[in-house]
Amino acid sequence: MPYATDMRALIDPRRAVPSALVAGVAIAAALWFGLREREGGGVAITGVPIERARLLDTPAAPEGRVGVDVGAVARDFAAMSPDGATLRLSDLRGRPVAVNFWATWCTSCLAELPLLRDLQARMGGRGAFEVVAVNTGEGVDDVLPFLQRLDAPDFRVVMDPTAAIADAYGVYGLPLTVFVDAEGVVRARYAGQLDEALAERYIAAAVAGASDPETPFKLRFVTPVETREHVLEVSTADAGTLSLASKRFRCDDSYCAADVVDAIRALDGVTRVDADLEADPPTLTIAFDAAATDAGSLVERVAQLLREKDDPLYRPDERPLDIRWR
Repeated sequence: MPYATDMRALIDPRRAVPSALVAGVAIAAALWFGLREREGGGVAITGVPIERARLLDTPAAPEGRVGVDVGAVARDFAAMSPDGATLRLSDLRGRPVAVNFWATWCTSCLAELPLLRDLQARMGGRGAFEVVAVNTGEGVDDVLPFLQRLDAPDFRVVMDPTAAIADAYGVYGLPLTVFVDAEGVVRARYAGQLDEALAERYIAAAVAGASDPETPFKLRFVTPVETREHVLEVSTADAGTLSLASKRFRCDDSYCAADVVDAIRALDGVTRVDADLEADPPTLTIAFDAAATDAGSLVERVAQLLREKDDPLYRPDERPLDIRWR
């Protein structure tokens, strides 16, 4: 069973949380948004064109298996920082890394990042222990004011505007932190806001190269990634061809739609399906017998196949699949 499905069963973001935690993150959010409102006009914000983050072929490591769960070699990716520089996760081989998924609308994230900043400084800063803060689903103008307030020059912040990395890492909600050792192996992952003791425990596992797969029971809050669009985009090049694009066609460590593609190939009237499941978003080109099959009916059958396949990240009970013709 994919990790993200397990995580959702363990952590329901609608569960009650301790009042002290709610108050803490609420205060953090109030301070952040209050400062933004009062000082927004005085902060220099330069919009930098940010390319979509992308997954890469992962360099080999002693344990060999590539993935995003504990014990696997962390899936490699490339993403741009707010200033336009590109970082590959594999560039940081040789030192322990905490890959932290966050967003400015996630109050727990805003309370957690200063802790990671302080722990990184305590361990000697960049080069000794790295934090890669992966912003999920936002733009540069959203994150720069907060980063200036955070004042964490040793942080490596990268942008994941379409949630390509977050999807591959099975990030249902924020914050989520993945701890990677010097060889690139995932040693721990934790969904929810870290406290100091847990963060130190998982950093120690990454430094020692020893897996810590057991998550201690703790009532915690995870904010779903609401910026994900549950969409099937459709366009027609000619009477017998459909081009489809959707995150629901992806194939990664949390979910794989290869069986859906096989089922589409078997539909009446379909003569050929070409698929690129690693694109962002993944795409299908469907050739069909236009004399015997209506394009609209074919799209509805494809959409129904997607609806019938459980996806831990793009759940139809929360956001129904939206078909958009172009």
